[in-house]
Amino acid sequence: MIFLHAVVVVMFGQSVKLGIYAVALVDIPNAKSPLKFAHVELGIGVAVDFDYGTMRVEGQLSPKSFILDPNCHLTGGFALFYWFDATHADKSLVSNFVFTLGGYHQAFRIPDS
Repeated sequence: MIFLHAVVVVMFGQSVKLGIYAVALVDIPNAKSPLKFAHVELGIGVAVDFDYGTMRVEGQLSPKSFILDPNCHLTGGFALFYWFDATHADKSLVSNFVFTLGGYHQAFRIPDS
């Protein structure tokens, strides 16, 4: 079973911004089992700026995550960024997106558009 603890934040002002922040927990076979095959904790953050046309979704595994044995830690994360049309959006980025698992290599350079 997946347990999810989340909070939704909406900021009003000159623009509207939305944030969703959560921690998802999974224990296999279950949380009450004395012996676990896996324990996964995933932190999730979503932020949308409706004035500047940006959306980001990011997730990161907690250091408490493991598989097979508590000393066998899972690591990693993901990110999805998307740019959409909005009042103050950078028009050169509209409809672009980037998705990554594990992050970028330190030598990666953003290509010229």
